[in-house]
Amino acid sequence: MTAKGMNVPFTDEDELETVRAAAKAAGLSTREYIRQAALNQALAVPTAFLDAALQHQERIRDAFAEVFPEDAAPKTEYRDAEAEAARRLAELDGGQARGTAA
Repeated sequence: MTAKGMNVPFTDEDELETVRAAAKAAGLSTREYIRQAALNQALAVPTAFLDAALQHQERIRDAFAEVFPEDAAPKTEYRDAEAEAARRLAELDGGQARGTAA
């Protein structure tokens, strides 16, 4: 699917030439370079937020593990049950996996 695009006006030829040179150096068409730059800019804040949230989760998990080590250990019975379910699905499918982590 191709969505409708837009024209991007530059105030002078030097701006456009700078973008063309950067695109060429990146091995991209000018259009693809501009598209990627726009997406990178649009996703910068959500990506930064997600990175910070993941870092915070690491700190919290480590602190939780110090206070409650018995609850921080992986629950092997859940993983065993998941592996058994995946094995049974594979048998039903004739050996073909169906989106499982088996």
